[in-house]
Amino acid sequence: TMAKSTGLGLLELPTIFEMAEELVGKNVLKRGGGFLAKPNFPRSDKTWRDPGGHLDGYSAPSNGVTVGTVGIFTLGVTMYVSHVKPRGGGFTVWPRSHRLYSDYFRTFPIDTIRTHQVMDCLGEPFEFTGEPGDICFWHHWMIHTAGPNIGDDLRLALIARFSHQDSNATKCHLESGDLWRLWDGLRDV
Repeated sequence: TMAKSTGLGLLELPTIFEMAEELVGKNVLKRGGGFLAKPNFPRSDKTWRDPGGHLDGYSAPSNGVTVGTVGIFTLGVTMYVSHVKPRGGGFTVWPRSHRLYSDYFRTFPIDTIRTHQVMDCLGEPFEFTGEPGDICFWHHWMIHTAGPNIGDDLRLALIARFSHQDSNATKCHLESGDLWRLWDGLRDV
């Protein structure tokens, strides 16, 4: 989900938090945490290389198995501070990867990922480009990364991760088989 800036107050955390609550539900997310600035500097090598993605909370793979921490957050937010052109280091996601992980975790332990079993099923990534103040909200099981920056400009983004107040909510949503169980604002979409 993406929101275009009107230039009025989007840097205020409560405004973005209220937008996140529209997706997940009122009084469901923990407050606090703030934003983390994530610069993506231009590379001197301007050769394009397809990006590789990851899930937050899971370490680098060892022998094809990645071990992680379950239920770190529910909703991620990326907001641009700078103008981001194509191939300029934009926030990149793999569409429908959250569905693949939802299916995967109903069969395999939630704290481990056998990366090839999901990565081999992914399509092409989508690079979120935009203007300062543009926002991308993303599901916690969406494979993502900062894409390669082969442009000439610094890409500066602010990243926030909002957690469900119930730390076991992620596990409960798996048992129900409902990917959107924790997203009341999207259940009917």
